[in-house]
Amino acid sequence: MQHPVSESRNNGLMHFNRITALLLIAAALSLVVYKALFLPVTHDESYTAVHYTGFSWLEIIRSPDPSPNNHILNTLITKLLMSYLGISQWVIRIPAIVSFLLYAFALFRISRALLTTRSLFFVPAVILFLCNPYLLDFFSLCRGYGMSTALVTCSAGFLVTGFMNRRNRD
Repeated sequence: MQHPVSESRNNGLMHFNRITALLLIAAALSLVVYKALFLPVTHDESYTAVHYTGFSWLEIIRSPDPSPNNHILNTLITKLLMSYLGISQWVIRIPAIVSFLLYAFALFRISRALLTTRSLFFVPAVILFLCNPYLLDFFSLCRGYGMSTALVTCSAGFLVTGFMNRRNRD
């Protein structure tokens, strides 16, 4: 049986880690949203928003132009959003911002699974996931890189928890 003082310290650390991680994620999300709203549209983004969204849904999937600039899932979601919300800088960047939320969910899940929220290394792990400025740029531009990173990180999180918990569901 654990000593009551030791248990309250562990609970305090758990709450501190969770709140700190959520604050760090919120700060990173704020930076991503700020960049999405105020950075000028890049050449590659404009080509996606203007050129590729002009193709039909099937043509986008078949990738008629063999340019590596067409990130198919990003282009499809951007086309969908533009059909409802019109074309603007923030509309074409919504998929990247939402991808950051998926990435944040995945990084929290991986850190919690590998370290637990009672670990002293929980917050540093979250910081390591978030501190790459190039990665944060991907989540604020109309490109497919942030989306693919988020999906791969989420998949890795489910793979890790699937092996750790021996659950086929993950």
